[in-house]
Amino acid sequence: MAKIDLMRGTITCRLNPGRLVMSKLIDEITLIDVDFAEFVFASIVRHVDADWGVVSLSNKAANNKALISGGRLFSAYRLNELTIWILTQEDRSSTQIIFPDEYDVNIGE
Repeated sequence: MAKIDLMRGTITCRLNPGRLVMSKLIDEITLIDVDFAEFVFASIVRHVDADWGVVSLSNKAANNKALISGGRLFSAYRLNELTIWILTQEDRSSTQIIFPDEYDVNIGE
């Protein structure tokens, strides 16, 4: 178990997310919308606690295996009509928070 500080206190988590990186659009929205900012924060907390959100059962199984084997982690969370994806790199060096349409297959390469 790792402990991280997400600006609101230390939490215990099942994985170390490494450096947290938000897309420019996610960052901009969090600065003007408190509800969205709280949703993003809560989603990060869920992700590091191995709650994968609204992904498929096969993605949940792959994530649970990756917790042990060190593979890449993917979670998705919804707030009304908005969905965010949280992706932790295989080496746990970083975690990206993005909208699905911002996904780049070359992230982390």
